[in-house]
Order: sequence, then C-alpha cells, then structure tokens
Amino acid sequence: MQELRPLMGQRRQRQIDEAIECFNEHACGRGLTEKYVLQIIEEYRQGNISQVALAEKHSMRRETINKIVNGKSKRWGYLVE
Repeated sequence: MQELRPLMGQRRQRQIDEAIECFNEHACGRGLTEKYVLQIIEEYRQGNISQVALAEKHSMRRETINKIVNGKSKRWGYLVE
C-alpha cells in the first residue's frame, strides 16, 4: 500500500495514511486491548490529566474515555474497581 501511495490522489493518500496510523496505534477504538484500556484508566487515576486531554491524546471521543474511566463501558466496565 505504501508503494502505491505516491500514485494515488490526495484523498486516497489521506485514507491510506489514516489506515496506517490506525493500524499502528490501537485500531482506532475498534480494537482496543485490555492492556491499552488499563493504561488509559491508570493515566486518569493519576489525576494529572483530564478526560478531554486523554481523548485528544488517544484520538478518541471524550464520551468514550468517560465510559472507560467510570466503568460504564459495556466491554471494559469490569476493569474499573
């Protein structure tokens, strides 16, 4: 995909860049791992970062961060004590 990128139009190049970025990070929210979610929870519990800042840092919606750190996420709620 990266070899073909220069031959593509700008819109397709941007889509390729976004796909690569999502793959390298955390599957853009769809493939969050337990380890990654625990990292988010720990960052928030340390008290040095707001939910808004966490959302920006991890390229997620604030509402998603809120559900994760407050144990209201359907998938990850069991991780919050």
